[in-house]
Amino acid sequence: MAVRVTPAQADALFYAVPLGLTALGLLSPDPAVFFSSLFDLAATLCLGQIALAALWEGLAFWLAQPPGCRIQSTKADPPKYVKEIVGSTMCMYVVACIAAWPLSIHRRGLETAFRPTVSEAAWGLPYPHAVYTLKIVVTMLLADAHTFWKHYWLHRPSVYAFHKFHHQFHNPSTFAGFAIHPVEAVITFCPIVLMCFPECGLYFPMHLPFLLLFGLLNLYLHCGYAVPALEATLPKLLINTSVWHNKHHELSVTHFGEMLTLWDYVMGTHTGTWGKAKYSAQAARVADGITGLDGWKAA
Repeated sequence: MAVRVTPAQADALFYAVPLGLTALGLLSPDPAVFFSSLFDLAATLCLGQIALAALWEGLAFWLAQPPGCRIQSTKADPPKYVKEIVGSTMCMYVVACIAAWPLSIHRRGLETAFRPTVSEAAWGLPYPHAVYTLKIVVTMLLADAHTFWKHYWLHRPSVYAFHKFHHQFHNPSTFAGFAIHPVEAVITFCPIVLMCFPECGLYFPMHLPFLLLFGLLNLYLHCGYAVPALEATLPKLLINTSVWHNKHHELSVTHFGEMLTLWDYVMGTHTGTWGKAKYSAQAARVADGITGLDGWKAA
């Protein structure tokens, strides 16, 4: 008999995971530095994410064609702004709990993955800027594979109770961009711990733009509006779009990519290859409450 996480278990872990991550700080060699780092990160990330989401929401509203017309404008159910903000704030707190480890190590005067020069971050190899650019590209591809398969796995019936929290937002706004269950937040952002290890070699001035672009893309994917210039440009670069990710929220078993569309094409989960009958049939399944990957086949 297959084990399946129940909604009650997922609800309990929604609070238990952040509490557990906070308590882990007591194991730090200097708990005072850890909790100071956690406070600073939590305040910056939680408030910064809300402010950035509000800015993106306003920009997308005016840049959409026609302005203010949502992709799922025919739906009577509007975005659930308060629940989205609560969910995103909880996610950012989890991120802060993870990021507090490398930051507290740095504040204690110890080495982390961040190096003072691009040459050191490129492991001393010739042409350091080219090497580090390649490093960012490889990191992006690995991050895309990680987020796609994480996302695909969380749609399995056995664990969908965790991801269902995010899918209560059928008609999302930018505030839903990071409104995920704390268990999913841990799985998504656990690679942050690699910043603790000097061997990874990261150069902040070149790495920060990559992180910011990932965050901004995620907000655009959930904004609920189609900005013509972005919808025309991003697909040519195999980058996901707001229209495509809205189809994921609408159909549940499509467009799992959180950065690129590469794996969706490989797995047959990109609706660009779907006929009208298949699209309509899946929309009807979701309307009947069949979500996750229950009984669904990509073929």
